[in-house]
Order: sequence, then C-alpha cells, then structure tokens
Amino acid sequence: MSTFGPFPFEVTSNAAKPKIGTLTLTYTLDTDGSISDASVTYSTPPPPPGGHTQSFDVTFTGTVAPYAGAADPEPIPNNWNVPGEGTYKYATFSFTPPTATITGTFTGQASKDPLQGDADTITWEADPSTTLPKGPKVAHKGHK
Repeated sequence: MSTFGPFPFEVTSNAAKPKIGTLTLTYTLDTDGSISDASVTYSTPPPPPGGHTQSFDVTFTGTVAPYAGAADPEPIPNNWNVPGEGTYKYATFSFTPPTATITGTFTGQASKDPLQGDADTITWEADPSTTLPKGPKVAHKGHK
C-alpha cells in the first residue's frame, strides 16, 4: 500500500474560502499499472477527537496516469461533509502518483447531485502544490 498525503484540502472553485483540513489517498499500484484498494481520508482540524475524520472508498480506472476515479459506492455513505461548503453525495477524482521526477497531483469534484455541472458542485485540490493558508499577521514592536 502507498499513501499520498496528507495534503491541505483546497476548494479551488471558491478561492474566498479558507483551506479546511487535509486529504490522504491510500492505494495499491498493481503490476499491470492499475490502482486498487484505494480510499480517501478527509480530516478537519483540530485532530480528533476535536476534529472530524471521514473515509470512503474510491475506484480508479486505467493503467496509466492520470487515473480517473469515483467514490464507491455512490452516493457516498453518510455524505462527505466539507465545513463551510456543505455535504456531498458524489465525487470524482483525478490522480497522478508521484514519481522520481514529479510530486504527483490529486484533484476532483464533489456534487450534491449526480449531474455534471450541478450548481452545488465544488472542485478541489490536495497535493504538494497546495499550501496551508497564511495566518494573520502579528505586529511586533521593535527595540530602539
């Protein structure tokens, strides 16, 4: 089994919203190039028991990157709760595993309905290029 993450979870379709939590993908890269035994774990701060952790399975297709995937089963049992955004029943994924020359990417969409382009759809990213938000600036008094 391999693990990609945890990386900060960023809702790219709503840049005004702060990054909330982390996303981790656990998977097996099979000898034929396919991905099996994949699951996503979404965690919100602070770490449990104060935060929230949710996992669900993902089925990926193909034998080369980028791999396309979907939550399995759909709708997602107990929904995928993204604080500040809502709850989602359907999710699609695109994953490029890291190699010696690339850091890998993990992106996707989540929607409340199975229809593509639903008004209640978000896009997201969770990979090494996604950084944590900067905290508020603190004024420091200098010495004379």
